[in-house]
Amino acid sequence: MPSLPWPRSLLFEMDGLLLDSEPVWARAEGDLAATLGIDWPEADARGCIGIGLRETVVRIAHRANLRADVSVLVERLIECFLARTSEVVPKPGAVEIIEEAIARAVPIAVATSSPRRVAERVLLGAGLLAHFAVLAGGDEVTAPKPDPAVYLLAATRLGVPLHDSLVLEDSITGCRAGRLSGARVFAVPEGPVGDRPFANLTDGVFEDLHAVKRRLGW
Repeated sequence: MPSLPWPRSLLFEMDGLLLDSEPVWARAEGDLAATLGIDWPEADARGCIGIGLRETVVRIAHRANLRADVSVLVERLIECFLARTSEVVPKPGAVEIIEEAIARAVPIAVATSSPRRVAERVLLGAGLLAHFAVLAGGDEVTAPKPDPAVYLLAATRLGVPLHDSLVLEDSITGCRAGRLSGARVFAVPEGPVGDRPFANLTDGVFEDLHAVKRRLGW
């Protein structure tokens, strides 16, 4: 009996993987930090990639020596980001791999740490939202990455087993979530790899989504 084609589905991280939005989030974090009277260097923003909005604002508040309502700061950070959504563009190869998956009838979903309303708005602005019938946001699950909950939710909505699926991620935190979900994981790292252990957590590390598409034979 012939084996089924692989992958049976593609599950995309959004920020830093589909969209070149991590620099925009970094600028939004800087905007929020400035309102609190502190600097937020690029290295600090880079250290927040993949950890979720709540932990990010906790770190900013700690730097500002501020005891604040985390939920309020998250909303302020979101507003800072949404004010900059026009700066967000697709990453190299994003449109091509999405269109090829659709042409091959491979189900696709976005599984992001960002709140669903933010994901919908930024994907719409980048011209990608119409391609995705399934989207799982970080505010729709009880635990952030590296917990696999958002990937489990996306796979449930797609109706495809995760062991037949491929997760595409850009951060170590996200790769851990993908691995824990039971899916195979390819990484397209955001920023320099350095000593980050992508090779230990994934089935492949790639320069961009064009390289992933070639690896899949598409």
